[in-house]
Amino acid sequence: MLTIPLISPPTSESCAGRFQNPGNLDVFQFLNAQGGVQMHINANGLIDPPLYPQTTVGTITSAQLLALNTNPVTLLKPPVANSIIIPQNIVLVYNFGVTPYSISQGGFASGDITVSWAPATSAARIILLAADLGFLDQSSSQIENGEPSYITILSEALGQAIVLSTTDTYTLGNGTLDYIMTYMVVAHS
Repeated sequence: MLTIPLISPPTSESCAGRFQNPGNLDVFQFLNAQGGVQMHINANGLIDPPLYPQTTVGTITSAQLLALNTNPVTLLKPPVANSIIIPQNIVLVYNFGVTPYSISQGGFASGDITVSWAPATSAARIILLAADLGFLDQSSSQIENGEPSYITILSEALGQAIVLSTTDTYTLGNGTLDYIMTYMVVAHS
């Protein structure tokens, strides 16, 4: 193995990274100006948080949709400490079953499915509003593509999961909802 000797030992001001392996967790760590870990490479070779857009894909069952107004579905678990998930694109695909959903509107985002930073308790956390009327109440499969649009207080989103919820009530339906979300995780110091 070829090694390149250092001319002088690194100082806290010149050190961009370090090798640490406490408990075999990290292979390499990149540090911020204060000496804290900005990002790390774990023993599996994964960079956390990643430097590139990622994609999460999943399916929300009919039972989950019927309970969505009281039980939000987590699309993406919380990121590492002091990081924020920045959604870039969200695609929702309604897979019609045999019966379309009946929708009773209610709440601050009436008529919409919301994608938000958890918990989904206020309009300040909303990332995307996707219409449920004309979507889940149809007797054919549908697709809805949304580019997130949000302005929120950083503390409302920092370290939070991404959830899908609604204030509307769905009954009778039996279709499923697929989601595809492209996102980045950005460290905040």
